[in-house]
Amino acid sequence: MAKAIFHREFHYSSRTRNAGWSAYPKAEAQSFPREFIEAAVKAGCAERVDSNCVGREVPA
Repeated sequence: MAKAIFHREFHYSSRTRNAGWSAYPKAEAQSFPREFIEAAVKAGCAERVDSNCVGREVPA
């Protein structure tokens, strides 16, 4: 699963399987299948987040 922060509402139907997803704007990172996250980023509705760094402070 990939993570992203959504800035706008986004709905998507999979091109490879019989499934669809929806995401709504939220300040926290949300987890969805990689296919969905890639489509949302391409559409400008979300920013991908490195799932290894979510919730951790980044050293200066």
